[in-house]
Amino acid sequence: MELEVGCIVKVRADRAFPSDLILITSSLPRGICYVETKNLDGETNLKQKIASQHVYNAFKGSDEELLGALSGCQVECELPNEFLYTFEGNFEMKNGRKFPIHPDQILLKGSSLRNTDWILGISVYTGHDTKIMKNSATSVVKRSKNQLLLNYFVMMTMGIQLTFAVLGSAILSIWTEY
Repeated sequence: MELEVGCIVKVRADRAFPSDLILITSSLPRGICYVETKNLDGETNLKQKIASQHVYNAFKGSDEELLGALSGCQVECELPNEFLYTFEGNFEMKNGRKFPIHPDQILLKGSSLRNTDWILGISVYTGHDTKIMKNSATSVVKRSKNQLLLNYFVMMTMGIQLTFAVLGSAILSIWTEY
């Protein structure tokens, strides 16, 4: 509920990602993690995500050291959009060095962490700005030809009854007045 863009998030094994995250490091060597995306694309096979080696090497150490090292860093990225498998952005270190962020380093809301004890990531998009929310479309109401025809006849019957009611009341009011 209180998650905002720029928050550092720790996600443990078998949990869903609370927002779209940039992978910083994980419990596995080289910042690798495995993600299940069946809620996004229906596939149950695991996808491997890997942290940027520049960022991963810069932020080795304990969680406290990582939080200290991340202060002053910035992420520049595209505006929220509905394209699940594209991402353009840069990670800017405190010293001004920039490293590109690839789609392989993005963990999308709606997917789950599998076969990895934990990951640390930076929240990029939250709430209605997440890619899964931007990608969701309004459902289309499907109606059969019979249902459409029945609706037409019901509306015609109601129109005819309303016409007779108005016409009958007008005739009755004229009849009773004279």
